[in-house]
Amino acid sequence: MNAVKFGIFINTHSVQEAVEQAVSAEAGGFYSASVNDHFYSPLGSPETPQIECFTALTAMAMATSSIRLAP
Repeated sequence: MNAVKFGIFINTHSVQEAVEQAVSAEAGGFYSASVNDHFYSPLGSPETPQIECFTALTAMAMATSSIRLAP
């Protein structure tokens, strides 16, 4: 039987916070981390700041080594 793997969804409005959370998730043993890939978040108003997912994923990849990343 395969082991259960857990991922985390990072919901933040800052690339730096996304990187910090991905590093913490990797250190905590999470299998994957993902970020929102929409320009307008369903969690807030249209004025709510939203990170661009591929920029955030690139920064997260530079700071981590084993966690899987996805939009």
